[in-house]
Amino acid sequence: MQSVGTPYQGTYIAAEAAMISAIFKIGCGSNYDLTYKGASIWLDRIPQRVRRQMNFYTTSGSMCQPLTDILLADPEDGVTERNSGTLSGGKNQGHSYGQCHTQYMTEDAQTKDSNRNQIMNRRASF
Repeated sequence: MQSVGTPYQGTYIAAEAAMISAIFKIGCGSNYDLTYKGASIWLDRIPQRVRRQMNFYTTSGSMCQPLTDILLADPEDGVTERNSGTLSGGKNQGHSYGQCHTQYMTEDAQTKDSNRNQIMNRRASF
């Protein structure tokens, strides 16, 4: 399994900020499994032997989303703080700067990194 920008340890955006965004009819809404507490419970269900097989990448940009920039600790990608994107026991494949979590933010979306995508595609094909 491979991931980019996954908030394994939760994100403020999934809970508190989701309530605020619902008022303004923006964002994806709340997701308990992605809150700090919910993510902790969810991670406890992933055995260490499985985590050792998981590759993860983290990203950050400079003020990807002005609203979330004031809510999240740097470095962050507009949704996931770098520390929250770390999977304990997983294989950290590196951090990329200048990339935001998704499109429509201030810098390129993390999914647009063609070099990383090629590496991930090679790892996925066995």
